[in-house]
Amino acid sequence: MAEFLGTMVLLMFGAGVVASVVLFGTGTPGEIVNGGFTNINFAWGLGVTMGIFVAGKVTGAHLNPAVTVALAVRRGFPWGKVLPYSLAQTAGAFAGAAVVFLGYHAAFLKFDPALEKTAGIFCTFPTFPATPASGWIDQIIGTALLVLLVLAITDEKNQPVGWFTPFAVGLVVVAIGMSWGSLHGYAINPARDLGPRLFTVAAGFRNNGLTDGTGVFWVPLIGPLIGGVVGAVVYDFGIRRYLPVVMTALVLSAAPAQAQGVTVLKAARLFDGRSETLQTPGVVVVNGARIESVGPQSAIPAGSKVIDLGDATLSPGFMDSHTHMRFERSADSRDDRIRQLEESAAERALIAATYARKTLMAGFTTVRDLGGADFIDVGLRNAINKGYTEGPRMLVAVRSICTLGGHCDGTNGYRFGFLHPDAMMPNVASGPDGMRNAVRWAVKFGADVIKVTASGGVLSLNDDVDSPQLTQEELNALVDEAHSKRKKAAAHSHGAEAAKRAIRAGIDSIEHGSFLDDEALRMMVDKGTYLVPTLMAVESIREQLAKGGRMDPRTERKARLAMDALDVTVSKAIRMGVKIAFGTDSGVSQHGRNAEEFRLMAGRGLKPIDALKSATSGAAELLGLSDRLGTLQAGKLADIVAMPGNPLQDIRATERVTLVIREGRVVKAPARL
Repeated sequence: MAEFLGTMVLLMFGAGVVASVVLFGTGTPGEIVNGGFTNINFAWGLGVTMGIFVAGKVTGAHLNPAVTVALAVRRGFPWGKVLPYSLAQTAGAFAGAAVVFLGYHAAFLKFDPALEKTAGIFCTFPTFPATPASGWIDQIIGTALLVLLVLAITDEKNQPVGWFTPFAVGLVVVAIGMSWGSLHGYAINPARDLGPRLFTVAAGFRNNGLTDGTGVFWVPLIGPLIGGVVGAVVYDFGIRRYLPVVMTALVLSAAPAQAQGVTVLKAARLFDGRSETLQTPGVVVVNGARIESVGPQSAIPAGSKVIDLGDATLSPGFMDSHTHMRFERSADSRDDRIRQLEESAAERALIAATYARKTLMAGFTTVRDLGGADFIDVGLRNAINKGYTEGPRMLVAVRSICTLGGHCDGTNGYRFGFLHPDAMMPNVASGPDGMRNAVRWAVKFGADVIKVTASGGVLSLNDDVDSPQLTQEELNALVDEAHSKRKKAAAHSHGAEAAKRAIRAGIDSIEHGSFLDDEALRMMVDKGTYLVPTLMAVESIREQLAKGGRMDPRTERKARLAMDALDVTVSKAIRMGVKIAFGTDSGVSQHGRNAEEFRLMAGRGLKPIDALKSATSGAAELLGLSDRLGTLQAGKLADIVAMPGNPLQDIRATERVTLVIREGRVVKAPARL
């Protein structure tokens, strides 16, 4: 409606002044009275100004399909809105022309009774009909100038003019008309020309350029679309890329979040964590640790600190639902086993702190750590919360609960008697009561979430990767105990049968899921169980094997089976509508590469917008954090990241995060800030 009314106002002023000049001139029909062309230029400019005032706060007041297309190409404007906007603009122009004709109807009948010579009041015609190329070039140049200058005028990095913007854009239209308007009437707007031209056909004008056989209508229709994109490209690559990032009184410090005051983040676009499209432009007002408001209509308090990130996309901070901060697997599995025996808990904790920082700098402000050792995950979580070290918000499992000799039994694979008897931890349990006791032990020592290994694993010894390792009764007891303690429960499960048992028990998520069959996937859909695919884990193993990495033959065989199966399973899960939460299994893959999971999921059929949701609102729901995280909404914690460009067009933009804010505090910013 805004685009319709704004364009209608534009046409009422523009076509109205042309009618006034032509119909009330002197001499032969079509003669323009002295000074009339200047009047026409100024009226079109003022029409644009008034149209912007009508629609600006709702849609940004494109009023022109050439502007809409240029913004879609260069500013991330959603392509799904291009056609609706263009249709609304064309309809508005049609309606504006109809109002002008109604108002001047008597004058039309007196001046041009047969309606043979006055269609040019509403739409443009090449001055030289035999050589429409002259008008074609005029339309491209004029529209390129229009879009280039509109982008320059509205770019806050280029000395913003604030409330004066509509007048400045109107003056641009005046200048283009005076300098490039003679050849073709300077439509520089497909809707402004096509809508009124359609009206002239409906009203019975004979020489309309559409049905009269001349076929000139395509010149002001196609030329501006090309010119608009040309203008946007010239501005972006010739000017905008060299402009400094705007920073108004911004202090990038490690001070507590409450000392940050009000900060306004601006970018070309915004993903709010839940919508199907990106918002343009992106604006988020942060007050202390929380979001105060979101969207271009947000009131910006006086004295706010402003960060304008330009051609970037704002998003909720990413969440990784499956990590292991205590280690990082190398290309040699034997060296890894020796290293774990040699390194002290203190050394491993310090190393884990570096992994946490890498993860945060990659844009992941929240992670779920699904199994550690020596309480490193608990200690790291607490140290981050107290501000002793920098890292993401952590939800920890302490240790993965497993069965004797199963995946995550720390003594698995060593000869009997090699390890001290006390090496057997309480997380290794049997029977329903044993499972309940293991859950209680984990909660006692700081678990935020319960992790269980329902099937064998790839990297463990002496088990099959897909074999079930717990009975139905054991899983029932474990999940019941976890939920009674108000903890979510996650099940490591490559195999289908193990997953089905966990799903029947009410598990909240299935991790990996390499060999899930259709029945298991349907059960997940019915129950609302999340799948955390951890594609980066197999990708990392695939890379290292390709480079000659050394794995135990028993684990390599299982890894290759999982690699072959997981891609098919994940693609099928996406098609069947299984809920997907983002998780990488970092530790098995390299920390800091977490965002590569986005492209891997997209490569298996997950739409980019849904991939983004899996790491924001979807992960927040799985982790039980939706009340304070996962979306950009007023009142929620200010966990925000920014990435260059448009991630819906290039999902790998997620791998190039330039800004990271955790609870209102800037922890990573562009080098120019």
